[in-house]
Amino acid sequence: MIAVGKKVKKTEVGRRVFTFSKHASVVRANQNKFMIEIPDGIDSTTAAASRMAAVAATAIIVSDTGLNPWVVIYGLGAVGNLAAQSFQNMGCSVIGVDPTESRCELARKCGIAHTVSGSPDEVQEAIRELTDGRMAQISVDAVGHSGVIMQAIKSTASHGQLILLGSPRAPVQGNLTELLSDIHMRWITVRGALEWCLPIYSDFPNTPSLFSKQEMIFRWIQQGKLILEPMISHHIRPEKFKEGYDGLLNQPETYTGVVIDWKP
Repeated sequence: MIAVGKKVKKTEVGRRVFTFSKHASVVRANQNKFMIEIPDGIDSTTAAASRMAAVAATAIIVSDTGLNPWVVIYGLGAVGNLAAQSFQNMGCSVIGVDPTESRCELARKCGIAHTVSGSPDEVQEAIRELTDGRMAQISVDAVGHSGVIMQAIKSTASHGQLILLGSPRAPVQGNLTELLSDIHMRWITVRGALEWCLPIYSDFPNTPSLFSKQEMIFRWIQQGKLILEPMISHHIRPEKFKEGYDGLLNQPETYTGVVIDWKP
């Protein structure tokens, strides 16, 4: 912070803060719209990259993890990778699923022991073998694709949970009755996990908020329980912003994470 207003209580001049602001070298941040100090020992690059971890960690907030459940994460991009790490931190046994082998390899570098790639039938069989036929107590769609959701429900055990971490966008042709019948007959709970439904701050103990979620993420980073460095593939200058954006959009195997360096 280079300056603060008279009513600012959450930080002071000279401190580093994590906040939701536009891309710029200098921004005016509003503490009421989210602000948290970055702990000493966490470098600024890692703090910036932790933004995707905040999206991913919403899945554990809406889930009932219980005792050591099997969790299957569909999609091992940044959000899915970090969701897998988050569930492991909650004591879950995690299987990551992605058709791209490079993403599976990156997930293994980040500590995800079980990754699966292949056709939908091959994926289901691999999950069945890894779980000794029990399938997943929790399945998570980290892609935001209705076709993936249709696949994820097949890997979800009866009385299990299906978490929609990604926001479904593209239209998909399918049998809705088959989906709803499976949910109904096997007593599956479907939960949305859009992080913006959380309050920014909470005055009540044990009530999750965007602030408490980021506190947890920073604590995991300090404890070495959340691995972000292997996911940052590119550091770019602001004038290369479009190049970085296009890379993330069109070259996901090469551009796994981009950090903008605003220093003069």
